[in-house]
Amino acid sequence: MPERKRILVLAYHYADITRAAGLRMSRFLESLSRKAYDIHLITAGERNGSHQVGDGLTVHTVSHNEIARTRINRTGDLIKPPHDRPGPDYNQSMAQAFSQAARKLLSEVRPDTIFVSGPPFHLFLLGIALSQEQEIPLVVELRDAWYTGMYWPYRNRGEWQAAEYWEARSLEAASKVIVVTEGVKKLLSEQYGAEISDKIEVVRHGYVPVTHERRQDDIFRIVYTGQFRGIDVVTTPSWKKAVKDVGQAFARTLWGAQFCEQLQLEYMSPHFLLEAVGGGARRVSKFSRKCRVIFAGQQFEQIDRWSRQFGIGEMVEQRGTLPPDQAERLACQADVLVLSLYGIKACVHHWCVPSKLYSYLATGNTILGLLPPGETRDIIERAGVGYAVRPDDVAEIEGAIAQLYSNWLTNEPLSRPDWEYIGQFAIDRQIEKFIECFNSF
Repeated sequence: MPERKRILVLAYHYADITRAAGLRMSRFLESLSRKAYDIHLITAGERNGSHQVGDGLTVHTVSHNEIARTRINRTGDLIKPPHDRPGPDYNQSMAQAFSQAARKLLSEVRPDTIFVSGPPFHLFLLGIALSQEQEIPLVVELRDAWYTGMYWPYRNRGEWQAAEYWEARSLEAASKVIVVTEGVKKLLSEQYGAEISDKIEVVRHGYVPVTHERRQDDIFRIVYTGQFRGIDVVTTPSWKKAVKDVGQAFARTLWGAQFCEQLQLEYMSPHFLLEAVGGGARRVSKFSRKCRVIFAGQQFEQIDRWSRQFGIGEMVEQRGTLPPDQAERLACQADVLVLSLYGIKACVHHWCVPSKLYSYLATGNTILGLLPPGETRDIIERAGVGYAVRPDDVAEIEGAIAQLYSNWLTNEPLSRPDWEYIGQFAIDRQIEKFIECFNSF
């Protein structure tokens, strides 16, 4: 029987399966461990310790308290140079704590490959150092764009220059690079050329087939699950925005800081949707009795306030954060699922695909995409599951809802899913691609 290969994994997200990153790691690593691999994962959690997950996965947890103590003590040789800040999420204490745990583990276990998943991107620096010390292959996974194509905030010129430098170093040092969308692969290929492009494999988050049935009644349900962004951008008074803009202008001029001025976070604010629903309620009398707008996720006082402002207070419900099974059931019972995405001013074709899209696709329900042009919009339209409209165009959103409601009243299909196309995003297919990244060594 061939000897099982060993992989050392550095990933901050694993235990919290309510987050897309944690769910991705748990699914992918547990599947990899069943394919003749012994995996040692270093991750963050509630307490220090190690435990087995199945036969081939050992989870070594560094507690959040340990990370906090490391921040205070500032001890240990992390990486060289130790003061580089490779991204907006740099956390030296976490990298130090993970470094100490990894070096202790390496005194007992000799891995064949090192795998690092980010963000946090600073773990890539540790992965490079360990890979070079052990003289073994490095696999890096970018679950989000790092420097190329993404406009993260940086406090000074040194930070964004370090991000640019370490992104290039990480891609060069890696034997294989995993990204989660075709758009990110295209960006990196254009920036770094064929030598890097040949290393890149697209492995999406994927979906698990749903087990809940559709709900049949006389209520037209519009459902949004997950987090919001941009509410603070929309609600901040103009004078505060002006003061902030002046301060940021000085910071950019004096020390080369960068902010989120390229990001259109207001696209993800629910007030556009609520205003459109309010317009429909005023235009069609029965709409307010038949329609319900349900939000599952973090609750906001502004949603209640906007609902009252647009005259739809009784139509809107906030259910708070739900366990994954309940969120899936709610999505299955929806007539229309709403998906939103922030914009990037300098981006003609948006590269980001929210992980939520795949769970939405699994239901086969209609998706109303409040989306800028890009890969997510392309997938929705190609899958035959819905409508994509400008996220800040209230009239266009209202028109799409009116059409969907009209179809629902007459029992016409709201969409026609192309299951052959959607099937390529199934989690089993994505896991196969993930495993193949390690079989190639």
